[in-house]
Amino acid sequence: VNRKLQLSLEQEWASSELRDTQNTRLGAQLQPWRGGKVSTQLDRETGESGQRLRSGLGLGQNMVLSPEWTADFGYDRADTLADTAGAAAFNPQVPGNFGGATSDFWAANAGANYRHQDVKGVGRIERRDADDEHRWNLVGGFYRELNPEIAVALGLETTLAERVNGDEN
Repeated sequence: VNRKLQLSLEQEWASSELRDTQNTRLGAQLQPWRGGKVSTQLDRETGESGQRLRSGLGLGQNMVLSPEWTADFGYDRADTLADTAGAAAFNPQVPGNFGGATSDFWAANAGANYRHQDVKGVGRIERRDADDEHRWNLVGGFYRELNPEIAVALGLETTLAERVNGDEN
């Protein structure tokens, strides 16, 4: 719409031997001030067993702390507004890796980025609470350009997840 407001509309169709599905997403993203972001989304999933209507909300703030350092903070949430689907999982014997794609959740994150000449670093922590699990994510990375042809990079990502049934990853 303009530099501060973006609207989106997506339509997705998927087909398999087990089922055919549709997903329609309508969203808006607003930048009310420098570094600030507010986003919302409405998601309608349709499968052979019914429909699910979900809403999403995201809030974020990016801040320049110095010429080398930036920080960002965010909050996301997703809620089921209506659910008549009840469709079985593609393989009910195998749980999802981390949280169901349809579980209600809230998540908060904080991160910092460093950039000076040929060196870059990033760190982020996230807490996510869902209907089916509670999770901590920690991500870090380092990059250094040794010369125009050679660079070294190191990344670390770790997750601690506890499902409501007591399983831990």
